[in-house]
Amino acid sequence: MLGLPTGEWADKEPEHLDFFNALEMPVSKENIRHVFTHFDLKLDIISFETQGLTTPKGYFWEKASHIEPNDFPTVFKKAVALCLR
Repeated sequence: MLGLPTGEWADKEPEHLDFFNALEMPVSKENIRHVFTHFDLKLDIISFETQGLTTPKGYFWEKASHIEPNDFPTVFKKAVALCLR
C-alpha cells in the first residue's frame, strides 16, 4: 500500500522532511482531519511540482494522472483527493 511523505505526527510545530527543506513551498491553508482510535490528526497539505527534483532515497514520484486515491490508506486518500481536485 502506498503512502505520502510526512514528518513526525506529533502535537508540536511540524518538521519537514529533509528534501522538503530545499523547496520553496507556499504555506498551505488546506489540511485534512482524520480520527484514529487513540488520537485525532490534523495533517497540513503541501503540494509542489517535482519536475527536475532528485528523487530522495526510499521515495518515488508519480504523475498525478496515474494516482488513484484507493491505492492509499484512508488518511492519505483524503489528502490525495484534496490535491487532485
